[in-house]
Amino acid sequence: MDSIKIIEIQELGDLVESQKYFFKKIFKNKVSILDVYYSLILHNKVIREYGEDIDYNYLEYDIFDGNNIDTNKRYDIVYSFEFCHYKFWKRYLKQATKIAKKYVLIEISTTKNHKTLDNIETCYYPSPSPFKEINKTPEKLPFIIHNLNELIEFCKNQLPISNIYLYLYNIRGSTSLFPIPQKDLLKGAMLLKIGKAEKIKTNIKIK
Repeated sequence: MDSIKIIEIQELGDLVESQKYFFKKIFKNKVSILDVYYSLILHNKVIREYGEDIDYNYLEYDIFDGNNIDTNKRYDIVYSFEFCHYKFWKRYLKQATKIAKKYVLIEISTTKNHKTLDNIETCYYPSPSPFKEINKTPEKLPFIIHNLNELIEFCKNQLPISNIYLYLYNIRGSTSLFPIPQKDLLKGAMLLKIGKAEKIKTNIKIK
C-alpha cells in the first residue's frame, strides 16, 4: 500500500453523532480495541474520555486490494472509520468478526430506496487534501452506499453475530458526487455484537 499520511481525530468535537453514540456504549474500562484504518485513526486523548486502561491498537488496511487484516491477536472491539471506502467490504466484515471478541463497529452510508451502489465511476469520493499531494494516491476513492436491507441480510446470514444495532441520520452537506437524491441517503454506524443466536435481533434508530 502506498504511504498515506495519518490524520488523528484529536478532539471529541471531531467525532460525528454515530461515533459518540456507540463509543459511549462500548468503549469501557479495560477493553482492547483494534482501529482498522486507511487514513483516519483515533487519538489517545479522545479514547481516554471514554474509559480507563483501554488497550488501543491500530492497523493499516489496504482498501484497494482487500488484503487480510494482518493480525493473529483478537480484540474486544474491531472498529473502522472508513468502511464506506472498502471495495471488498464482505471480506472485511468476515475477517473483522473473526478477530473481534465482543463487537465490530463500522461507519456506513446507506439507502432504503436504491440498490447498493459500488461503481467507482458513478459513486466516489474525491481524494481529500492532503492525500491529493501524495504520489500514486488515486483521484477517486471508492464510496459504497449500501442498500440497508441487503447489508443487514448479509450480516445475518454470513457473520457470527447475535445482534445488529444501527444509528442513522440524513447525510448533511453536498452529495453531488452520488447518483441518488440526498433525501434518500442515510449516514451513521452499525454495531455488530459477536455471538450465536437462533434469531438475530436488529435495532434501528433513525434521527
